[in-house]
Amino acid sequence: MSASTGMIGVMGFWGTLVVHRSESLLWELLPEVRQLDDARLCHDSGTSRWQVTRVFTTLDGLPVDFIASVRDATAAPVLVADVLDSDAACLTGLGVHTPTWQAWLQLDKALGHLVAPPSPFDADGTYLGDHWRDPDYEQEVSAVRARLLQQIPGQAGTVTERAMSWAKEAGLQPATLGEVTKAFDAQGPFAEDLFFGVLQQLGLAVTEVAAPDAAPTIVQVLHDLLGRRLAGIQTTPHRPVRGERLTFPDMPDLRLAFDGGHAVTACGCHGEFTLLPAPVDGDTVTTAGTTPPPAGSEACECVGRHLTDAATLRRGYLPDLHGILFRFASERLLIAAVDSRWVITTQTTTPEELSSEYALRMNAWIATRRQQGLRPPAGCPTTPPPHPLTTPQQ
Repeated sequence: MSASTGMIGVMGFWGTLVVHRSESLLWELLPEVRQLDDARLCHDSGTSRWQVTRVFTTLDGLPVDFIASVRDATAAPVLVADVLDSDAACLTGLGVHTPTWQAWLQLDKALGHLVAPPSPFDADGTYLGDHWRDPDYEQEVSAVRARLLQQIPGQAGTVTERAMSWAKEAGLQPATLGEVTKAFDAQGPFAEDLFFGVLQQLGLAVTEVAAPDAAPTIVQVLHDLLGRRLAGIQTTPHRPVRGERLTFPDMPDLRLAFDGGHAVTACGCHGEFTLLPAPVDGDTVTTAGTTPPPAGSEACECVGRHLTDAATLRRGYLPDLHGILFRFASERLLIAAVDSRWVITTQTTTPEELSSEYALRMNAWIATRRQQGLRPPAGCPTTPPPHPLTTPQQ
């Protein structure tokens, strides 16, 4: 596994690493570039605002003026690495005042991707041997190598000197000429690691952005709430974290507080439904910045009741979840994220109504208290009463 990229080595990375300096993330700077929709912030430098973004498209799949657009949007130098299967990378640096420079990391490995090697078998299928060489292939490789080196912008000075000039314009303090040259000439199994080695010698120290801890599943969250009494429901503004992409940025979250200091936050900002534990003060939901939810009067009918079961909801036959149907003894509460709005109602009674009104289908009821083998709190029914809303056939 690559130490710098956290990537499994059996499959290399094809794509672009983009280094830019800004408070804004790359896809925030260029929202019109659709190839950035699945880009990921992988490294940053903290207070100096330098970021490294992994784009899952090679440079030839990005707009022709992509590098210049990043430079213009940030008013700062930009560096990109076009990575070929983690074997090699072509670096392109562009400053505000310094001209474009390019350099290859492990060019010989790149040639194996750019020029298809010949088959080591003759027309009859006979293996030609470990030491067989095709002179036409070797001649083509040499020609491609010469062409690639010729295409490198021909500013005065070596590649190392041009890169160091770029770094100085960027406000960095590069290492000595010999140390930077050694970084460009280094060899290794991962071109990404070599790229980060070059960055370090150019004076840019970045650290890997830690992957978030695995969040509990919705079913796990609901299991912890079964048997607890609903204490309140409020809406609260969504607080995005760095790097988070929101499909509906103006959509608020829902916070449901349960007794015993438990609360959960429902979110639909990403175009699908999530439910995660949320902090509370004592037995009540934190009310700062919150307001009553849509259809709050209906939701209030379930406040004070114990949660006896729940089922997740999906859109049609798609796997993404979009809400939950709660059972509070004889009462039911539907909470669903439909497009950019919350649907909160106690009126839905049949699977057919769920499907026709909201295009929602139920998954299985999670569990009854008896199936969970948990002792219910005082006053909570041990067995939920029969309910007309049953799970549709899968």
